[in-house]
Amino acid sequence: MMSRAPQLSTASAQKYEM
Repeated sequence: MMSRAPQLSTASAQKYEM
């Protein structure tokens, strides 16, 4: 999950997590 989400954006990571 987190591997796909951009590490530079925490807010964007939340989208991928959902």
